[in-house]
Amino acid sequence: MYRFISILILFFSYNALLAQIIGNTIQGSIDGDTLKTYISPYHVVNHVTVLDLTIEPGVTILFDDDYRFEVTGVLDAKGSYSDSIYFKPDSNNSNMWRGISLRRNSLSSTLIYCRIEGSNNIGIKIDECQAPEITNC
Repeated sequence: MYRFISILILFFSYNALLAQIIGNTIQGSIDGDTLKTYISPYHVVNHVTVLDLTIEPGVTILFDDDYRFEVTGVLDAKGSYSDSIYFKPDSNNSNMWRGISLRRNSLSSTLIYCRIEGSNNIGIKIDECQAPEITNC
């Protein structure tokens, strides 16, 4: 019984390390989180898969290397004219990043006043997903 409980603890601890927003770092699978303006900028330190993510106006997301930002669920990123949301490489990143990918099974996402800069691929790739709302990006 002790061994079983130890294995469960290790499993959940390992998954928690791979799928978290810790402070201002992002990596792994993101589900049910909100990126807050007062913590921004956020640093992407590994590939990201979004299941459910809200990004507040004024947030900056900096990519520390050539990482993916794939949406397989819902991305709700609503900036404003005076308070845009930025996706861009960190100033120390010479590799850029891979852009935002709205994948085949993703639900209807919203990107309003999002500035997508420095992608070495496509800024926003839409792959047969439900019609996203993309305005002033």
